[in-house]
Amino acid sequence: MQKSTVVNNNQGFTMIEVIITVFIVMIAFMGIIAVSSSVINGNAFSKDVTFATSLAQQQMEQLRIEDYGNLSNETSINSIYTTVTTITDNAPENNMKTITVTTQWSRGGTSRSVTLRTIRGE
Repeated sequence: MQKSTVVNNNQGFTMIEVIITVFIVMIAFMGIIAVSSSVINGNAFSKDVTFATSLAQQQMEQLRIEDYGNLSNETSINSIYTTVTTITDNAPENNMKTITVTTQWSRGGTSRSVTLRTIRGE
């Protein structure tokens, strides 16, 4: 009596294996896209904060070299950034001025600002 040997040469993937693999790959790509989006938004925010702080520091430096009697409120606009300088006389003491420089901007419908303060005496 002869034995019959059945050889199963099914090479390839079943449809369910392909669907599961595609599903797993899609989930991985969606995760990568979400992380990339967060990194891009974070970098844009950091750039905005750095630039706004730089504008406020430049204004503060200009006010430090300005004659004490000439210090006054002012507003300047640089593309999307608005820098507002507020001078408060006799604060915190007589013959002193509190200088507040605020740089504001809006991106993506959200308003943000950076504020620097110093006190200058006569």
